[in-house]
Amino acid sequence: MKANILAKKIAFFVGIVLVWQALDSANVWSDKVFPSPLEVGESLWYGASDGTLFFGIGTSLWRLAIGLVLAIVGGITLGVFMARVETVNQTIGSIILGLQSIPSVAWSPWQ
Repeated sequence: MKANILAKKIAFFVGIVLVWQALDSANVWSDKVFPSPLEVGESLWYGASDGTLFFGIGTSLWRLAIGLVLAIVGGITLGVFMARVETVNQTIGSIILGLQSIPSVAWSPWQ
């Protein structure tokens, strides 16, 4: 039973790569916009071999950690002020409530 599930998963991902290659072969977009699976694999290989891939991953994780710490500290601080000071809750609370309704993807600066 598990071999059947594994075969389905492998077939699914092979199918995705084949569709990807077919779209690349159709030349709908330039290679800079939509590279082939082989080009992506080569870039990953070169990035891993010279260390730039791992440096980029480390840099991204570091930035993620800094952003998370800033968000936690700022959120806790603002939450405490909103809970303790009624004026802050009445003024800033309505702004926070309005900002919560915005989808997370809308906060991305690069769209």
